[in-house]
Amino acid sequence: MRMSQRFTTTLREAPAGVELAGQRLLLRAGYAQNLSAGILAALPLGRRAAQRLETLAREILGLGEAQEIELPAVLPNELSGLGATPLRDLAGRGLTLGGSGDLAVAELVRAHVRSHRQLPAVLAQSAPAWQDDERPQGGWLHSRSGRQLASFHLLPGASALEKEFGTLSTRLLHLFDRCELSAYPVEAGTDASGEDRAVHWFAPLPQGADTILHCPACGYSADLGAARFQRQPSADDAPLPLDKVATPHSPTIETLARFLNIPTARTAKAVFLVAEFPGGREPELIFAVVRGDRELSETKLCRLTGARALRPASDAEIAAVGAVPGYASPLGLEDAWVVVDQEIPLSPNLVAGANEAGYHLRNVNYGRDYTARKVADIAAARPGELCPCGAELESVAGVFVAHLERHPALGGCTYWDETGAEQPGALLSLRLDVYRLLAGMAETHNDERGLNWPSAETAPFDVHMTLLSSKTGQPESEAARLYERLGAAGYSVLFDDRGDSPGVKFNDADLIGVPVRITVSERALRNGGVELKLRAGGDAAVIPLEQVPAALRELLGK
Repeated sequence: MRMSQRFTTTLREAPAGVELAGQRLLLRAGYAQNLSAGILAALPLGRRAAQRLETLAREILGLGEAQEIELPAVLPNELSGLGATPLRDLAGRGLTLGGSGDLAVAELVRAHVRSHRQLPAVLAQSAPAWQDDERPQGGWLHSRSGRQLASFHLLPGASALEKEFGTLSTRLLHLFDRCELSAYPVEAGTDASGEDRAVHWFAPLPQGADTILHCPACGYSADLGAARFQRQPSADDAPLPLDKVATPHSPTIETLARFLNIPTARTAKAVFLVAEFPGGREPELIFAVVRGDRELSETKLCRLTGARALRPASDAEIAAVGAVPGYASPLGLEDAWVVVDQEIPLSPNLVAGANEAGYHLRNVNYGRDYTARKVADIAAARPGELCPCGAELESVAGVFVAHLERHPALGGCTYWDETGAEQPGALLSLRLDVYRLLAGMAETHNDERGLNWPSAETAPFDVHMTLLSSKTGQPESEAARLYERLGAAGYSVLFDDRGDSPGVKFNDADLIGVPVRITVSERALRNGGVELKLRAGGDAAVIPLEQVPAALRELLGK
């Protein structure tokens, strides 16, 4: 591509409000442009970089034989997945934007897969992705808009599923190594069966807005909302008789604890949520109970209940099941799905609501006074909590770049095996956020002069060629011939043929960050060729024109 014909220009300064170094450079170099908070347009340079990165990912992940599909951006509620944003059409029907796409693929499988002869199979798609992020800052590192390379591996049973999971995990490690970006798997939470079905791939970056908990002793890592941690009995007291007490103006845990002069750990926190489910299932009211000094993990609750999303229940919805907002109690509730954290049975004589405004109950004990549909780990862990191994968990900042999820029984999909028996089909889904991966690399590979892509295969072009104009016209003609020659040899070249000063051209080359540079100038030609230099540093070497392709083959391996 000739820079004289380039659609975009470089900027001396990044737009205001962008603090991350790599994202500022992506905007300045013309890879992207902010259209709104968290919504970015990929400009030609950024789109080209993403395409090359996706090509590399497809090669390493073994997707060359995958059959391409294209799921619609908007799906009906019953086919939505985790992370979807609710919408409504003009008729008021529920729709979702974004989400995993796993349920939609299951619908395709039900329609088209009948026999073991059709398995295994791999479907893939590359499409714009939407994620409604509460923190749409930091360019592509945390944006609402992105691009997702997804693959769906249809497999004949659990053993094939686990084997493919291991294969893809190894390949993801190889991909991140090639990108020179540190990333590793972290637990994303257990499902309703208690199994670890999902794994996030996390790149630790000080600039990232995602947070995980990591154990330096055993290496355990988990999403902040999914992390497991040790629970200890809060007391060994014998259960005491229930005692109803007046607690005026105490609708929150903090006001209640102050009024009764007790620690928040001696209270039971009630959280009312409405769970929305995929597959057309009716929403359900969930009454979640955690100890008063804890916060509820909606991530854990979603995976435990199979909910697609959770929303706060309204006062009217809470009152409809016989509870009183601010003074709600799990005692006597019959029309709500009660879920208690596993710490609650270990915590005797808690203070809980009395389902009467201005009153609470002392000495509430799980098992004696009430029971729940599920007792499970639904509390959010905090830094400093004890890992299952006994060491303290530490907080690590970064960004999620990929996601692997196993479905041992794919939404009721079945196939006929070799014996004619009906068997459940399995699915392994992979989602890679291409622009987020690109942004993570930009944060890692930059210096005071600009971007510094680690290799040509992760950069938008193989070579950045700079022409320094002269009065003789010889550099112009030699550069034009070399540009054509390198293109014919299969090299992608960003050719700076503009009439700008050498300082402007070199500054732009540094900013854009292509690893291999060629400078065509009258001085270099007098010295016997053109200058070849690496963006990463080192001295420039004069290479005869006829030897340039061979020198590039040695540097780039192509």
